Amino acid sequence: HSTNLSGTLERADPSAASSLPLAERLPTAVRTLTSQLMAHRLCNGYGLFRRMTGVGPQGQVARPELVLEGSDEPRTGWHALPFRFKPGLLTSAPPWVAPHQPRLDWQMWFAALGSYRSSPWLLHMLVRLLQGSSPVRALLDQPRLPFADHPPRYVRCRLLTYDFAPLDDSLRRWWGRGGPSA
Repeated sequence: HSTNLSGTLERADPSAASSLPLAERLPTAVRTLTSQLMAHRLCNGYGLFRRMTGVGPQGQVARPELVLEGSDEPRTGWHALPFRFKPGLLTSAPPWVAPHQPRLDWQMWFAALGSYRSSPWLLHMLVRLLQGSSPVRALLDQPRLPFADHPPRYVRCRLLTYDFAPLDDSLRRWWGRGGPSA
């Protein structure tokens, strides 16, 4: 459903929507507002970072994400090591960070775009997590940290693909997550 400027609801035909360009799939109210704002140059479609990491199918802007996980015994399970600002829990909304630029979360995004050889700091961070370094642990989301009283015995880093979940997601997720993006 979408609402136009007069407040009435209109139902889009889902089969027809997927063949239209993204701009034409937006709700009428959004298209109208965007065209009105464009005349005043209050917004634009500048998107160096918007498209540079898109790894999803046509129309998606999925991005690669590194997910750090820890375990005391790998055969019994792995637990995500949560960050404050990057995607993680599928039901957590993206946080408002502007004008703050969360440096570690930003670096993790760029590390996901290349080889571990181009991000030696990441390996050092993993070693420090295994050692239980307080300053490194403080960089993570402390309230959700699964190893609150001790460092994990093992750590690993997985490359996954994240994208926004559909608006009508029945599980009320903010994120969709897929297998390796590369």
